[in-house]
Amino acid sequence: MNYITFVKESLLISIRNILKAIQNNPNHEQIMLYISFDKQFPGVKCPNNISNDNILTIIIQHQYWNLRVYDDGFFITLMFDNNPEEIYIPFKSIIIFADPTKEFILDFQNTFSEELLEYDEYELSQEDRIDNVISVNFTED
Repeated sequence: MNYITFVKESLLISIRNILKAIQNNPNHEQIMLYISFDKQFPGVKCPNNISNDNILTIIIQHQYWNLRVYDDGFFITLMFDNNPEEIYIPFKSIIIFADPTKEFILDFQNTFSEELLEYDEYELSQEDRIDNVISVNFTED
């Protein structure tokens, strides 16, 4: 049995379910999600002019449209330099999924950045940072 695969797949299903809940409830509560993903991952659809970095972090908060969640990933339209751009993010390309308003972070590659938790009024205490970060090393021996 490969426990690492089971755990990672379960966490990615959780992300899918969170995004589906947002998609299905247009009157959802205030949300703020940070999603970092690997732009080079197979299946990612993202305009090249957005960033030269391989890792891109998007913020889903006030200005997003057309969130469509599927089994393997999601489409979303976001503003980049005052231009709407549709991107597709496969769930397996996600490196970090964070909701600082709920003090929650999933870090799939142990790349967690303290800056994610230092957003205006959502700055967390050191105890919260330790208790609310789920970081799993998914490398296999």
